[in-house]
Amino acid sequence: MCFLVCCSCDLVIKQRINLEDTLAIELAEIDWQSVDTYPTFGVCSAVLEKEDQEVCFLSVITQSIQKFVTQETSLSLQKGQQRVGVSIMVSADGLPRLKFDEAFVDQYPELQAIAEKSQNDLAGQELTPAIKRGLPVQISYAFELTLK
Repeated sequence: MCFLVCCSCDLVIKQRINLEDTLAIELAEIDWQSVDTYPTFGVCSAVLEKEDQEVCFLSVITQSIQKFVTQETSLSLQKGQQRVGVSIMVSADGLPRLKFDEAFVDQYPELQAIAEKSQNDLAGQELTPAIKRGLPVQISYAFELTLK
């Protein structure tokens, strides 16, 4: 015996449209400006509160930069406090990339070496990337540090 099964193309097209509509709705509902968990250094792994995780993360970065600023004897900052813009990007693989504001690096070229040393120091630490909906994602921060 032979059975012949017929299927309407409309049924297949309607299912596809429904899947596309569902995907569009899901993507529209995602808050792309926040993450479920911030990137975390190993020393911050015991911190449970989301906001405290971010504070600990930024604290580790500033401590690393401060360590290399104090070691750099050729850095000749002007008297008083100097504010420098810092940006850090942590890839979905957990690799940090640190940069100082270009205008400040032009004025104090020693900061390029400090940025590289600090970036290597941070890359040598255990670093878990930010998580969004169960997946690791890239995240960027920009902030100012006051150098004395």
